[in-house]
Amino acid sequence: NGSLSDPTFDNFYARFRPTSIDPKVETIMRSALCDLIRTYISGQAIFIAHAIGSAYAIQASDAFPELVAAHISLEGDQSPFQSYIRASEGINDPIPYRPYGVSNIPLTFKTPVTNPDQIKKVSVGETTYTDGLLSNFSCILQEDPANRMVKLAKVPMLFLVGEASVHALYDHCQVAFLRQAGVNVTFTRLIDQGISGNGHFSMLEKNGDQIALLVARWIEQNLG
Repeated sequence: NGSLSDPTFDNFYARFRPTSIDPKVETIMRSALCDLIRTYISGQAIFIAHAIGSAYAIQASDAFPELVAAHISLEGDQSPFQSYIRASEGINDPIPYRPYGVSNIPLTFKTPVTNPDQIKKVSVGETTYTDGLLSNFSCILQEDPANRMVKLAKVPMLFLVGEASVHALYDHCQVAFLRQAGVNVTFTRLIDQGISGNGHFSMLEKNGDQIALLVARWIEQNLG
């Protein structure tokens, strides 16, 4: 039934490992991922990343866009410039985070950014409630005209969001930030494709094959 002490849930949860959001760790992860694709991939890689793993894929794509054909993001790492650490509880208390928009470490902008304070930001949209529950978060984006991410813009992206996931409330913000910066993002809510009921770990759920087929079709249509 997916609750604590359920054998299936316990087996799933036992696979979790501590993670770090320290910029030093992100720098190491980017370097390791870049070394991996340069050493072991013939041609271009296709990143399929989930949650915080999407941040590492973005950072590696920014470093070596010529080695990355595309990036599929399964509910990528939260909102630009902030994190909603208690959003799953229905609490709106964001903390400052990702000072480079979608990364804690520098990315490549057309006008070089040597200090995240150089990025001019603006609040867009409204945080709304339905029946007393959070139903949509506002976004922090760049002021227009936005500084383009010239390397990341070379890598097309498919961004998927589940119907029943807390990410359904704020992932549109990351997509808006990426598009504003020149990235070609296909934003797909699974429910709009007739794939319903998914939470944050959609690739592990019973209809995961349907999601895999959706991803495969996108790759075929966009990469030939």
